[in-house]
Amino acid sequence: MRSKTAGLLALAIALTIGSVALAQEPSLTFTGRVMSVDTQAHTFTIDTAKMTFTTNDQTTYTRNGEVAHLEDLKVGDHVKVIQTGDGSPRVASRVEIKSSDERAANRRLPRTGSSLPLIGLAGLVALGLGVGVRQAARWLH
Repeated sequence: MRSKTAGLLALAIALTIGSVALAQEPSLTFTGRVMSVDTQAHTFTIDTAKMTFTTNDQTTYTRNGEVAHLEDLKVGDHVKVIQTGDGSPRVASRVEIKSSDERAANRRLPRTGSSLPLIGLAGLVALGLGVGVRQAARWLH
């Protein structure tokens, strides 16, 4: 009885995961710099293979995490475009905008180190000071 219950549970989980995977449309991600924007035609072109994207009422725009609009998109802005589906014309479902000035200002060096070497260095300094104080005390007596 227990094995039948486990088998049915495994089947239910597999069917749930499979249906979720089938329900999601495929999405493609592109990044590049904006070469042109046509607000009348609701299109923009990026320099990555000179791809032109169409936008619609469902397209969402963000600039540094805040809500934006197609009119906020400027030539030279760096964008990340999510295209849902594989149809032609390319329809952008989400556009993340980062202006070229903001990109340069927000550049940071990668965090490659940790604070452990500093803690070790502080320990060595404290040890050295302790030895120095002890030697000074011996010298004075």
